[in-house]
This record gives sequence, C-alpha cells and structure tokens, in this order.
Amino acid sequence: MLGPSSSFESRGPMERASTATESATIGSRPLREAIASLEPARPAISRALLIASSGAAALLAWRLGDPAPLLQADPELAQLLRAMTVLKALIAAAAAGLVFWRLRWPVSLGLGAAYGGGVATTIGATVALWNLEHLEIAALLFHLGAAAIIVAAFYDRSGSTAPKRPLVE
Repeated sequence: MLGPSSSFESRGPMERASTATESATIGSRPLREAIASLEPARPAISRALLIASSGAAALLAWRLGDPAPLLQADPELAQLLRAMTVLKALIAAAAAGLVFWRLRWPVSLGLGAAYGGGVATTIGATVALWNLEHLEIAALLFHLGAAAIIVAAFYDRSGSTAPKRPLVE
C-alpha cells in the first residue's frame, strides 16, 4: 500500500531542492561547505588589483588610440567630444573612488571581480574616448562598466560588516 512517506517524491519542490543542495558534493566535501570555505578577498589585495587593472586598461586604451585623424578632420567635433569625455572622466573617477573606499573591507570574489572589472572598463573606455578612437565601442564599454559597478553595489549585502561610523567626525 502506497501512502505518504518521508521519501523524496512526497516532499514539496522547496524541500526537494534543499535536499539536493545538501547532498551535492564537490570532491569529498558537501556543496554548502565548499561554498562557505571561499574566503573573502583581503582588502589590500583587492585594492592593489583594482589599481593594477585600472592602470592596465588605461595604458592599453592610450596605446591603441590615435586622435590625430579626427582632430584634423573635424576639430570642433573633437573639441565637443573631449568636453563630454571630461564629464565621463569625473564619473569614472567618482566611481573608482567609491569602489576603492568600499574595498577597505573584505568582499567576495564575485563582487571584487565585478567592482574591479567595472572600474577598469570604465576608466579604459574613458581614455579611449579621450583618444577619439573607436567611439561607439568605447561609449558602450563605459556604460557597461558603470552598470557592472551599480549591479555589484546593489548585490553587495556585506555593508553590515563595515564599522558603524558617523558621516562627519
């Protein structure tokens, strides 16, 4: 006679998913233990990687660009684009400063990658825009980098680990 039992089939979907996660393994360790063992990146390393990746992106964009053709073809347009790039540079600098400040505390590897990649992409794209080279791609990369920073900040739930300090000391 088949009746309700504690078997896998008689459980609801949420209970089945919980059981499946608990029974999954990576190597010889349970999945939950493997995920919990991922240590947050150290703040000094995170900040150093942020500076290195941003510098590398800026250097690469600088080396790949040559503003001379557009400067000669249409100097007024080049002046307008560079003025707009100054505004984007201010946005990129503010985002880099905020992320650098946030990295004073440990972050997960995923958030660190999103923050670092977003800042590096935004700074590299700003330099490419200043060089007036590949404008469409650089503008797209600037906005994708900014979006990555915003999404990472939205999913960053570790703000409670930061010490509580007043805004003005």
